[in-house]
Amino acid sequence: AGAGGTGGGTPGTGGGGGGTAAQVTQPDEALVAQLTSMGFNEMGCRRAALATQNAGVEAAMEWVLQHMEDPDFADPLPDPSAAAAPAAPAGDGGDAAVDSDKVSMLEAMGFNAEHARAALTACSGNIERAADWLFSHMDDLDAAVRAVKEGAAASAAVAPCTAAAAVGTAGGGGGGGA
Repeated sequence: AGAGGTGGGTPGTGGGGGGTAAQVTQPDEALVAQLTSMGFNEMGCRRAALATQNAGVEAAMEWVLQHMEDPDFADPLPDPSAAAAPAAPAGDGGDAAVDSDKVSMLEAMGFNAEHARAALTACSGNIERAADWLFSHMDDLDAAVRAVKEGAAASAAVAPCTAAAAVGTAGGGGGGGA
């Protein structure tokens, strides 16, 4: 009787890159078994499978080797239903889909977590583009982050990441002479 009262409001949210919206939410058990048979921690192996989108043993093992000293490596995975939360527009709820490992990498480059999350949101999770986006918005990073948050709350139709290079070079072409 009450079918679909909540689902009708966001039909156009998956129109970005075609394929990035369908993120793996469950680790491949065969992949996890292969990694654990090599002696790695099971929870870490589950994290590796998810982080690499179940891409295969080599990719997952490389991820494990790079992240095995992370403080949360052996922690249980978050509830998969919590990962589905970004579908509900909750102001800054779009940040929930951002990969915490990528945020950590950008933090290691000197950016704070809020800026890193906004850049990853603006660039559909692509860390290389997010780093470029951050560097191209250094003149007024807080305003750029606000714009991303406001744009994510309304709609990401502007494609702020692809426009980042043009915006960054148009406004700041003369800096950095020293």
